[in-house]
Amino acid sequence: ITPVASTLQQELVAESVETRRSTVNLLGRLFSAEGDGSWIKSKQLFNAFLDRLVDKEINVRMEVMKQLRALLECLHVKNSDLFQRGCRALERSLQDISPEIRIEAVSAICQIAPNSPQGHTLLESASLRLRDKKLPVRLEALATRTSG
Repeated sequence: ITPVASTLQQELVAESVETRRSTVNLLGRLFSAEGDGSWIKSKQLFNAFLDRLVDKEINVRMEVMKQLRALLECLHVKNSDLFQRGCRALERSLQDISPEIRIEAVSAICQIAPNSPQGHTLLESASLRLRDKKLPVRLEALATRTSG
């Protein structure tokens, strides 16, 4: 992946929403391929992938959330730097302007927290969404609270 990393980074900031979304999808699948993060040779590329969590288009942010969840679920080493950076990115997504992204972040945290060394902290962050303005986000956070 190293020889094409710069091209992929350019694709992540391209004008076309579909280009950014499909690049995020491709990178997410590559990053998740082995379950140990071995595909993530370029920290710059991984950071560029995570930076799409603040993309102006919700479809791109949602794709990053889906791929990040899959990556965090399949990582075997839950206390790696890679896992921790992914968890921090999920926590930041709890503050997204879009309720759909906040719901996805709460759901992803619920799914990965039980197997995570920082699971308690993640669940506490997700449960703060009980104060969210949007009812669906509060309901998802409530489900987190009762299952955690």
